[in-house]
Amino acid sequence: MRRPIQQDRVIGALLGSRSGERDVDIKSSFAVPHSENEEQATVDSEHLHSMLDLHLKVNPREVVVGWYATGSSLNSYSALIQNFFTQQSTQPFNAIHITVDTNNLNFSTGVNAYMGSSLGPLPKMDNCVFQPLPVSLLVREHEKASLDALTSTPSQTNQDIPALVAAVDRLSQQIDHVLAYVNKVVSGEIQGDAVVGKSLLSAVQALSSRFDEGHLNSILDAHIQDTKAVSYLADLIRTQSDLASRLSLIV
Repeated sequence: MRRPIQQDRVIGALLGSRSGERDVDIKSSFAVPHSENEEQATVDSEHLHSMLDLHLKVNPREVVVGWYATGSSLNSYSALIQNFFTQQSTQPFNAIHITVDTNNLNFSTGVNAYMGSSLGPLPKMDNCVFQPLPVSLLVREHEKASLDALTSTPSQTNQDIPALVAAVDRLSQQIDHVLAYVNKVVSGEIQGDAVVGKSLLSAVQALSSRFDEGHLNSILDAHIQDTKAVSYLADLIRTQSDLASRLSLIV
């Protein structure tokens, strides 16, 4: 009996929208169980379709656009899995493939995209060429603190909650910019914009009616606790990743 190959990556489906073969907007994803051994690679298609049915109940406009895998490079099974997702979910388009380097959580360099297509007049399942594609990562403001915590080094994470400090600094700069504008309008240096004035007035009234001092303090305390939890999880992920890599060398 042949010994199974050590599985060192996770794969999953990518969902979003596409307006063409290469123009794809990826909005969400979910993991899909799979196995790789010396002879073949298999993907749990039943799990894929069950998860897709559940996902479409919440996001009915999204479709499967491709698949992702952890790791920094392609391997000998990538062509087989690429063919599976193309046949099962993304036709008439070829599936987009994303690799995420979990050992280097730098989202500017650790994420790569590929377009895989079959070769030859009689394409085979394991005959595929992957062409690199440009990637643009868009991060929502409320997600940036978590990503900063994941990509920071352990020494940075143990500092005075760097993500929260950076967020407060950005907010302070924005407030200073608004105050400078208001002071110039009040002094007559520039002419005020009625639309901007109404927006500022609505924002101030909404905040003053929604929060009192005690409520605002409780929100800040909760945010600090959330940031600490993210920092702890980031350290835990790094530790598990390092432990898994060391164990794979022993097995």
